[in-house]
Amino acid sequence: MTPELKSRIATETMVAVIDAHESLDSTNDRAKSLISAGEVSTPVLVFATRQTAGRGRGANRWVAGSGSLTFSVVIDPADFKLETAELPLVSLITGLAVRDAISSKLGDVCVQLKWPNDVLINRKKVCGILVEIERAGAIPFLVIGIGINVGVDFRNASVEIRDRAISLNDIADQSVDPSEHLIEILIRLESELGDYRDSRAFPRKRYAAHCALTGRTVGLSSGDRVTYGLCRGVDDGGGITLENEAGSSVYYGGTITHIA
Repeated sequence: MTPELKSRIATETMVAVIDAHESLDSTNDRAKSLISAGEVSTPVLVFATRQTAGRGRGANRWVAGSGSLTFSVVIDPADFKLETAELPLVSLITGLAVRDAISSKLGDVCVQLKWPNDVLINRKKVCGILVEIERAGAIPFLVIGIGINVGVDFRNASVEIRDRAISLNDIADQSVDPSEHLIEILIRLESELGDYRDSRAFPRKRYAAHCALTGRTVGLSSGDRVTYGLCRGVDDGGGITLENEAGSSVYYGGTITHIA
């Protein structure tokens, strides 16, 4: 990370501390190690040009090399008046911030949210989000990990990956500057979290307008169990509503493993 970019982040965003690296196994793991060592003055930005062992939800892995934008933001939930029961909403709120930042670069291109932690372009994954809780003694901190395919070249990737993943530069009229994109996401993330702190209301209607799952049959995996149902959207608490022969139920955890 250049001194110029560090200076802009410090003056234009909420970030108080920047921890930048050429390569890390995982920005989330690095952030959690800083927390456990008591070395945080929030908000902290952990940035890596290359991430070699990034993690997604469950057993998913995110290896990020050339063309990826990978970083984690550490926040103190108390700064945004977030209660423990509200923490699952942070992934959805982050998704809105990233979605809007991406959409601002792409005009009329369809940019959607896949509950609870992915951003899609034309139904292909462009961004993954992983929110984790790490404690320093009794004090909880939130680690918000974000990985975005900005200029990743998937032409030599497997057919399976090419069918599921996309880069911003595949769609944008001109190459997206990762530095500018990072700053815009940080600004939008602070705004979204601040709006939630002030209103105490999850922007469900905004989320619903961009939800990629509403009206589609999905499979929700949790542990060894997979629940199938027609997605009826997301409720005010950030849970996904599935309807099937057993009725309508709301789920606040799990991973979407099937979409029809």
